[in-house]
Amino acid sequence: MRKLLAALSTAGLLAIAWPANGSLTPLVFGAFIPMLWLEKVIRLSDSKHRGRQVFFYAWLSFGLFNLGTTWWVSYAHWSGTAATTIVNGGLMAFCFWLFHIVSRNLGAAKGLILLPFLWMPVEYLHMDWDMSFPWLNLGYVFANRPSWIQWYSYSGIWGGTLWVLWVNAILFRSFLPSQPKATVISWVLKSIFIIGIPVGVSHWMYAHYEEVGRPVNVVSVQPNLDPYSVKFTLDDEETVDRFISFAKPYLSDSTDYLIGPETMIGKGRLNEATLSYTRAIQKLQHLSDSLPKLRTVIGLSSHLRYRSKETETARPLGNNGGYVDQFNTSIQNGPTGMEIPRYHKSKLVVGVEKVPFKWLFEPLLAGGIDLGGATGTLGGQTDRAVFTREMDSSVIATPVCWEADFPGYTAEFVRNGAQALFAITNDGWWNDTPGKTQHMYYASVRAIENRRDVVRSANTGISCYINQRGDISHQIPYETDGAFAAVVYLNDELTLFTKSGDVGGRISIFISIAVLLSIVVKLRTGR
Repeated sequence: MRKLLAALSTAGLLAIAWPANGSLTPLVFGAFIPMLWLEKVIRLSDSKHRGRQVFFYAWLSFGLFNLGTTWWVSYAHWSGTAATTIVNGGLMAFCFWLFHIVSRNLGAAKGLILLPFLWMPVEYLHMDWDMSFPWLNLGYVFANRPSWIQWYSYSGIWGGTLWVLWVNAILFRSFLPSQPKATVISWVLKSIFIIGIPVGVSHWMYAHYEEVGRPVNVVSVQPNLDPYSVKFTLDDEETVDRFISFAKPYLSDSTDYLIGPETMIGKGRLNEATLSYTRAIQKLQHLSDSLPKLRTVIGLSSHLRYRSKETETARPLGNNGGYVDQFNTSIQNGPTGMEIPRYHKSKLVVGVEKVPFKWLFEPLLAGGIDLGGATGTLGGQTDRAVFTREMDSSVIATPVCWEADFPGYTAEFVRNGAQALFAITNDGWWNDTPGKTQHMYYASVRAIENRRDVVRSANTGISCYINQRGDISHQIPYETDGAFAAVVYLNDELTLFTKSGDVGGRISIFISIAVLLSIVVKLRTGR
């Protein structure tokens, strides 16, 4: 019973520490202690199958943590919640099982030191595999506390994972019953130091940071079109008229950018070869004709047709011959006659826009799960394209939907020249749950890591402006239509994180491999 309570305690503490899910952030520094105690009890017991016990208790604990923080995915489809609970919970349990193996063979102290480096490879795996899910990477637990994590501009969220797990390890050592009182006091002081110093340094950085870059004027619109109903009762022209009507009170000759959400138009999937001849696009061009500085950045569902199968994702057109690729696209639209640059979303949502392990699941999920936008197995692109405004060389990028949840991926936009990030998304499918708020907070982390202003346009909310310190303002409440204007700073400087990307995850893989090889050598040689 005590072991079960320990597993449940870790799950509960992690869940209520998570942003918008309780937001009791300090609890994360002790959340792993019950599971560390459980592992120690099992490791020191005479029980058979100790590794198996650790794995299944960990799977229960971390599976419930996943369920407790991402239950809202079920509003789109029950399979999403099941996958995060079972698959991601299992991967986290595997990391904890590796910690158990290391502790048994190299000693408990070394196991605790190495715990973060055994955990982070799975977080790194979620950056790029068929079932990517970076949502619960431990560094995100501080996403709603920007004043605590200004040093993410050096380490990224990887530093947050390291911080969480090492503090838990130190506190766990502090309260071992065999420890002398003086040693306990020493370990407690160490834990205060390792919590307090990063927070103190971050508060100093926060207080002294000033926005960097050239100011531009941006208007963001939240049209609030229900992705399951209203969005499909309006045609593209009506949608654009509505969009412009919300923006007009904020537009002037000095407005540089107007932003709309993901898949705002293109219900019939617009042909990219003829975009300029589309009435909805022409309405936006006419708006820029009257305001020549203005560039409109929106999302749309689009397609390209080919005579032959030019890409892996191209589908046959049936009896008509040829092939078609479908895309979740962002564009930058200017005055009539100007070229329309495009970017195709490439971090695709599993099961919705991408069939994982196609050889196994494509027959089951060939049509995808409909979330009120682009669905099925979509096309993408290999480069992180940015949009340049020729008149003054302003450069922006448009991470679409959850692309902004991938730290290294977003940093690629910035390395390619993006001076600000316009995050366009459609969060309406998960209703008024913690999911849409967590998504907003994660954008704050990207702002800090790259020191880039982020402007969000979310179909049903939450649209907002986030400055380079990660402060969130100009929020438009969920399920409310409207717009806001903000002064955005275009920054050219690159942070250490932007330059290095997900190096923390890569380092953890090398360390894990080295540790596991050392255990193999020890077992084979008996040393």
